[in-house]
Amino acid sequence: ERVAAELLLNIILYHKFACHYRLYGFVIMPDHFHMVVQPYGQLDLSSITKRIKGNFTRFFHLYTGQSEPIWQKGFYDRGIRSRQELISTLEYMHNNPVRKGLATRPDKYEFSSCGYYDGGDQRFVLWIDSIEWGGESETKVSSTGLGDTRDGRSDLQSPPMFASAHD
Repeated sequence: ERVAAELLLNIILYHKFACHYRLYGFVIMPDHFHMVVQPYGQLDLSSITKRIKGNFTRFFHLYTGQSEPIWQKGFYDRGIRSRQELISTLEYMHNNPVRKGLATRPDKYEFSSCGYYDGGDQRFVLWIDSIEWGGESETKVSSTGLGDTRDGRSDLQSPPMFASAHD
């Protein structure tokens, strides 16, 4: 449902600033969401995810009048330790709507950061953080036409984390 996707996007953006994490990519699917984040404040990934899911549930229930649980308990996460691993993760996430028949191309799916990476979609300019690898800053990493795929270690204090939450 469009309203649910828009609500989740707004909650993710709010929590990006309130919970202090960098956001490198996201995809909102009808039954789950993916995001690549890097916490830099007091909260860890588990706390951030709980806040996003909890606030979404509260506002969605207010909007719909429903009260049943929305999310499964927990989530899947893994550390991303190289530029190539980040690119592979973004490709996987961005191609999810195509695999599920929701779009013909990743950059055509509305609830994804793919359009920002591949086409300069400015809707998400506040959302997506610059990626720094080995002291170099990149505003964008293409998720479909990769070009340079050199492998480098992140010079960031902690690796970005890949999180996926399912309902």
